[in-house]
Amino acid sequence: DMKAAARTTVNALSVRVFDVVADVAQELGKDAAEVQDYTTRAENLKKTMNEKLITEDGVYCDGLMSDGTQSTHNGQHSTSYALAFGIAPEDKIDSMVDYVASMGMKQGPMTADILVQALFDNGRADAALKLLTNTEDYGWAQLIDQYDATFTWEQWQHGESQSHGWGAAAGAEMLENILGVTVTEAGAKTVTIDPARDILDHAEGRFATERGFVEVA
Repeated sequence: DMKAAARTTVNALSVRVFDVVADVAQELGKDAAEVQDYTTRAENLKKTMNEKLITEDGVYCDGLMSDGTQSTHNGQHSTSYALAFGIAPEDKIDSMVDYVASMGMKQGPMTADILVQALFDNGRADAALKLLTNTEDYGWAQLIDQYDATFTWEQWQHGESQSHGWGAAAGAEMLENILGVTVTEAGAKTVTIDPARDILDHAEGRFATERGFVEVA
């Protein structure tokens, strides 16, 4: 809802920024008060989002209008962002991720990686796999199947750039969650390999790290 004065996605991105900066400050050995400041900002914003932006149906609306009322539109973006960035309340996660999964692909290439992350991180690897491989809905598989595309376009339909790097971000989620390769020490000194066996018949690929490729089959 582009008419919303306070958009759910922008607030969710703000939470993500505060969380990341707090982690960076912690790693850099910054003063504890500085770390806590960013952590508190994130927690306060999460609390306010969950008080004001969750609808009676238990999903996130697109934001607040200028008069403080909720937008009447509950887009996939709003709830997927909240799920991906750890904002959604624990007791609502299952119903929220089911809602998001039921919608198929309703996000463009530039935010679809957040949707894929939300599904993988919240127990719906099956829905994420469908999103990545469905040739009948918008997405990467359709671009390959119908258009022989070798790059992700700026939008799923014809028009605009047909070589848009941002849309490839979901590739990292695919490799980390389907091949199951996770770097567990700095510089890829160690990795874990735990493929998504419960949703796959087979898989083969390689994962790039600072120390070279990890091949999985």
